[in-house]
Amino acid sequence: MEKQETFDIVNENDEVIGTTSREECHNNPDIIHRGVHFTLYNKNSKRIFFSKQPMGKRKDQGMNIFLGEHVLSGEDYEHALIRGVEEELGFTPTNFKELGTKIFQDKSEKECAKFFLVYVDKEELRVDPSEVENEWWLDIKELKDFDDNVSTMTKYWIENIDWNKVL
Repeated sequence: MEKQETFDIVNENDEVIGTTSREECHNNPDIIHRGVHFTLYNKNSKRIFFSKQPMGKRKDQGMNIFLGEHVLSGEDYEHALIRGVEEELGFTPTNFKELGTKIFQDKSEKECAKFFLVYVDKEELRVDPSEVENEWWLDIKELKDFDDNVSTMTKYWIENIDWNKVL
């Protein structure tokens, strides 16, 4: 039997006020759980990693996205980021920067998400095909112009990060 993941419940100030199951978090828009969203930035080519999520994966199935990970109960955002990069892209990030925080809500859930930029110096990754169906390395103009089936959360980060200041 697979063990059910447990997430911290947080208030609007991102303070832990309880714990619950993944299932409850994804089916109750009155509670807030934590997540991380991230992308990679290649300092040498000055390009940003962008991906397509496989069909059947999550609510953003088949959409073009920045990657993400839930924060497990008792875990902090940085450890969730490191775990997510290791699981989805096959390496351990050592150089990253938090760029923003936003509470996202849809009809079934509410998530307090922190967005990170992970700095890399190569573009060869061991991408997990269960997490990423397709991948691109885009410059900032291409990223801003990419408007084909982009998830709501990813669109928010593209439009609200001052990319010229962080790259």
